[in-house]
Amino acid sequence: MSFDAILGRLDQQAAVEAVYLAARYLSHGLNRTSFERQLRSDIKTPAQRGAIGAVHEIVAEVEQEYGRAIFALPAAERLRIVDRLDHILARVTGPGSLDEAKTTAALQALRQQA
Repeated sequence: MSFDAILGRLDQQAAVEAVYLAARYLSHGLNRTSFERQLRSDIKTPAQRGAIGAVHEIVAEVEQEYGRAIFALPAAERLRIVDRLDHILARVTGPGSLDEAKTTAALQALRQQA
């Protein structure tokens, strides 16, 4: 999967937002309709626009690789993918472009809002 490429072309805030939103999508086993319904009630952020497109790309990559919809994947597998995204985010935004502690703090803050 090319999560690195998807996240790598986003700015810092959009990348953090994309991983947060993808984690929500994956951990709750959502489909596109339920995900977009949830987004309607979210507080809108400038980074969210770019992040939403990236989430749809990430989901498409996962579904293509596994040959089934996100909601049909076992919860443990979906959580392993979330863990991979967290690690990729730290690497993509890495020391040259972003303080890893700030990335982690921003990601945790977004997850606490949910």
